[in-house]
Amino acid sequence: MAGACRGVDEANAGGRGRSCATSLTRPGRNVTGIAIFPSPDWVANGAFMSFGPDFSDATRHLISQLDRVLKGAKPGDLPFERPTKFDLRINLRIAKGIELPPTVLARADEVVE
Repeated sequence: MAGACRGVDEANAGGRGRSCATSLTRPGRNVTGIAIFPSPDWVANGAFMSFGPDFSDATRHLISQLDRVLKGAKPGDLPFERPTKFDLRINLRIAKGIELPPTVLARADEVVE
């Protein structure tokens, strides 16, 4: 597990069944900077911000592609689709001392207070 969490030492994460997000964001962890993560579960575990593709929208596109293949389309003939919908989440408890513009807060999909 610790090998998957770059920057997390063996004593903090290894072998205890914790996810990387929990290990990196738990209280008391010596963090020297603010980071933005690609997955929203990081914010739920105490990270400052996440910005990445909306997984539910990406799943719908994946199922649509799979449906086409199951109906006989060749996978090589299907267009490559990039994410079109993105998810922004901000944790204001972690953002203490950082002034975020109101437009950024208004555009966030979720603001944790």
